[in-house]
Amino acid sequence: MTLVGAVLALASTVGPWTRTGAGDRLFGAWVPSLRWSTVAAVSAVALLAAAWWLRSRGTRAGATLVLLASIGVTAGSVLAIAYPPTFQAASWGPWVGATGGVIALIGAITSLRQERRPPQGV
Repeated sequence: MTLVGAVLALASTVGPWTRTGAGDRLFGAWVPSLRWSTVAAVSAVALLAAAWWLRSRGTRAGATLVLLASIGVTAGSVLAIAYPPTFQAASWGPWVGATGGVIALIGAITSLRQERRPPQGV
């Protein structure tokens, strides 16, 4: 679940993040100036790395990293929707990013809540 959310969040950075201006093209989250879309995009890269690490190792630290990165993606996306650059409106990119961040967040919380039981030996 965390990996699906991470891929969705990273895929959202390919689309436009604003309807006009610098973010209205492909890879609209990756603009030269620091914006909320940039925070979400960098967090999405970190989220994908953390989700892959969680998938391969399954540690509590990995789940915590996924939790923090998914909060970064979700917060950056929501703030890009609520506070777009001056005289611009948010496009569909931040909505997809927020969805991916929430999916990964739910997956991280689920991973943290699972009780780790030691294997039963005979």
